[in-house]
Amino acid sequence: MNETDATTLVTELFDHWYTPLVRYALRSTAAHDQAEDLVQDVFMQLYQALRSGKCIEYPKAWTLCVLRRKSQAAGALPL
Repeated sequence: MNETDATTLVTELFDHWYTPLVRYALRSTAAHDQAEDLVQDVFMQLYQALRSGKCIEYPKAWTLCVLRRKSQAAGALPL
């Protein structure tokens, strides 16, 4: 995916999905800052994956799955 398409997709997804993902991350973290950091990392990972040519058919579901794994890896409570 080219840079413009990847940026557009991630921006649109971020605008609509950031707040629900932060709320979701807050269920497994004790700090709002940590939840926001996890979500930002997920969006950066999505952008990098798209730019590297990875085909992500369902980016919204992909972000939730990656966030769940990152939360667990960060030592947060299992979701």
